[in-house]
Amino acid sequence: MPKEDHRSEFPPLSITHEAWLNDGTDLEFREFVATFLTLSNMILESRDWIAGSVDLSGPQYSVLAHVAQYGAPKISDIAASMDVTSNFITVMVNDLEAKGLVSRVVDSNDRRIRRLSLTERGTAAIHTLTPYRRRVNDLFYHGFSRDEVEQLIRFIHRLYNNGRNANYQTRGADEMAQSKVAVP
Repeated sequence: MPKEDHRSEFPPLSITHEAWLNDGTDLEFREFVATFLTLSNMILESRDWIAGSVDLSGPQYSVLAHVAQYGAPKISDIAASMDVTSNFITVMVNDLEAKGLVSRVVDSNDRRIRRLSLTERGTAAIHTLTPYRRRVNDLFYHGFSRDEVEQLIRFIHRLYNNGRNANYQTRGADEMAQSKVAVP
């Protein structure tokens, strides 16, 4: 468990990595996190707007787009890619199947495995939402050079991997679960 910061500054540092501290404070880091969270919300709002163009929820759209992009994935493939449970994806797939957008097909190499496929209606939905998706993406991601795009992708992957590691190390830690502090 990290050591408590008993310095007189308030609020106490939320990070101790020197690269994230500026003049001994973490204000710049806190502003970065707040901006990143706001950006994440904007991306989710845009996803929901795109999804709405074909009467889907954001998560349903994400699954539909995944099937369109990766061909015939298994539910477990989508769950792993989206970092959610297979049960969650199953619920989304059931909804998409009920709307006639995807179907479950038997794997040609292993009849025990079911894969997902777009139906004609699912393919049409992808074509319908593409102008919305393209417009949002063009507005969201303009102004970057190719080098900046490559650098941004590397940074986001590093943050993603660091986040997975942080979640792995902290979510299941008995010490964290048992160290609930009462707030006066």
